[in-house]
Amino acid sequence: MAFTLNGISDTGTLVIDPTETNLDTAMAGLGPDSTAADLLHFQGLLSINSVITSTFSGCMKERSDTLKGVVQKF
Repeated sequence: MAFTLNGISDTGTLVIDPTETNLDTAMAGLGPDSTAADLLHFQGLLSINSVITSTFSGCMKERSDTLKGVVQKF
């Protein structure tokens, strides 16, 4: 993975999209008759998605801040 904004974004898309698909599938299965196991499964998927999204967001912000600093020095 290139540590450019595009590289981070492309990799993030490849990693985040499947977790969002899993969340959509799990949410579609939830309803008034959902069990505690169903809700715990959904909560686990949501936690995984949140951590991955937060990690890539942090990488994007750090890289963006670094590039802004470089541009300001010119």
